[in-house]
Amino acid sequence: MKVVFDARCFFGVKTGVGYYAYNIIKNLLEIDREDEFTLFYGMALRPYRGLLPDFSSKGVDTVLYRFPGRVFDFVIDRFPSIKIDRLIGEYDVFHSPSFLPPPLKGKTVITVHDLAHRLYPGFFTEEMNRLLVRHLENAAAEASHIITISENTKKDLIEVMNIDPDKITVIYVAASEIYRPVDDADRLKEVRMKYGTGRSFIGFFGTIEPRKNLVGLVEAFRILKSRRPDLPHRLVIAGQKGWKYEEVFTAIVDSSFEDQIVVTGYVPEEDQPLLMNAADVVVYPSFYEGFGMPPLEAMACGRPVVTSNTSSLPEVVGDAALTVDPHDTEGLSTAMERVLTDEVLSKELGQKGIARASRFSWRDAAVKTLEVYKETAR
Repeated sequence: MKVVFDARCFFGVKTGVGYYAYNIIKNLLEIDREDEFTLFYGMALRPYRGLLPDFSSKGVDTVLYRFPGRVFDFVIDRFPSIKIDRLIGEYDVFHSPSFLPPPLKGKTVITVHDLAHRLYPGFFTEEMNRLLVRHLENAAAEASHIITISENTKKDLIEVMNIDPDKITVIYVAASEIYRPVDDADRLKEVRMKYGTGRSFIGFFGTIEPRKNLVGLVEAFRILKSRRPDLPHRLVIAGQKGWKYEEVFTAIVDSSFEDQIVVTGYVPEEDQPLLMNAADVVVYPSFYEGFGMPPLEAMACGRPVVTSNTSSLPEVVGDAALTVDPHDTEGLSTAMERVLTDEVLSKELGQKGIARASRFSWRDAAVKTLEVYKETAR
């Protein structure tokens, strides 16, 4: 069986779809060598080659197509002037880890991570909404099979897009093995100093965008500090700016606690586990997630987690975290206070989190993905 994997998203391997794609391919190559794998790369004229993961030692073929112009324009046009089948030759299954596969004649598998654009269109720009609605609808209808990363996303596909349940397989993802408890006091002190967090802090990890409910988190932090001025904790928002990030910075200024809120910007992958371990609690009050990786990563680090009781998040954290309504800033504030002031609860959540996170495995995800390929190819 020959599988072609759409590797254009590897340019963003550190987060999101690129992170998913890298881990699936890496583990597929480690568990099975009877099947052939070809990576399909689309590259602009800029020198991106150094950003591409190198799987040549695994005997993987690559197909490289160079195109002019901006990547975003090219993706929107969905390869208007080239014949992809001619480029990649014969294959049994083409897997696109995002909703934007090129037009193909053969059997295709796509991974749908969430339907946030349909359920919360206000969280995206108009241009992004047009792209997502137009192409995801087509891709989901045309795909031979769909992989989702949570039961909640499967439910959304069935209810919102009327997709046949038999066409959907849920395959959970996992935290990277770099996320684990760290007891080295010197390393934790160093990472606190590097990012200016102070000794005690509440941590958020993720992109700064409306869907993550950071305005609500800032308000919950304001309530907490007003009610409990004795607590020394700062709020640390660790992540890069996404779309519509400006409202978060406005909320920080208006909170009256601007001097106790730290926005780190992008945190390199090697620092993220350390920064999570340094946090007294990790809070992730997102309105909607297809899976919710930061809470799982924090649990793998043994940190207590407070997150939302919506979408896929309860499915991911189980009983190993406190869950609250993301619209309830008072409730969010109270949950943070409970963890910060109850040492027994904090320790219990940390232990439960480690056990919960261990139930998710990239190897298992790869094995199940291979099963989908074989079933689709038949």
